[in-house]
Amino acid sequence: MGKLNASLILYILAGVLLVLAVFINNEDFALTVKPIILPAIFVYYFNKVKGDIDGLFVLSLFLFFIGDMLYLLGENEFYEIGLIIYALPYLLILFFLIKDLRFVFSKNKKLDYTFIGVLVFLSCLLFCVLNVLDNRPIELLVFYFVFGLELILMGVITTILFFHTNNKRIFFMIIAVTAFILSDLFFILNKEVFQLKLFKLINVSAQTLSYYFYVKYYLERDNLIKYST
Repeated sequence: MGKLNASLILYILAGVLLVLAVFINNEDFALTVKPIILPAIFVYYFNKVKGDIDGLFVLSLFLFFIGDMLYLLGENEFYEIGLIIYALPYLLILFFLIKDLRFVFSKNKKLDYTFIGVLVFLSCLLFCVLNVLDNRPIELLVFYFVFGLELILMGVITTILFFHTNNKRIFFMIIAVTAFILSDLFFILNKEVFQLKLFKLINVSAQTLSYYFYVKYYLERDNLIKYST
């Protein structure tokens, strides 16, 4: 196992401190440590690729960062625009995954149907969440539906890729997508159903974890592209 570099240590430390800040319900502490997380993981990525960055990938990290900062400054004031901003990097992730899927099926036309189980499970989960929130404004339900649809597509595509490639790149993305789902699910539950500390702890822990595994996925993907060209 390689040595941890300074940016990764900073990312881990900031993530642990953020969870602690939520646990002790200290918003000022959270305001101090959360802005460190994404810049630290970006520097980790930048060092790994030796400055040869991918613009779309960096844009996705930047959009995640903007969403995080808006909710830190005022979750209620920036709630709707924050949802829109968070939905944009998911579109970029889907773009990467669809390109991966096209590459896999250019070499292998056979399809494993395990993804149907994932599709049914995630669709049922989305239906249950929307059913609980059926008295919310229609615009908000549309936002939640779009988020859910993006996450369903990510889950289905990563499942297909896993059963056709079974490499570290897709393994990292499966963890990232699972973390995205947990983060968004418990964020909505905490916001719209019950405000529980446990929900918020799961939300911030999963969100922080998702950034790391998303970067690990893209580093592996980037290496694969470079070695295959």
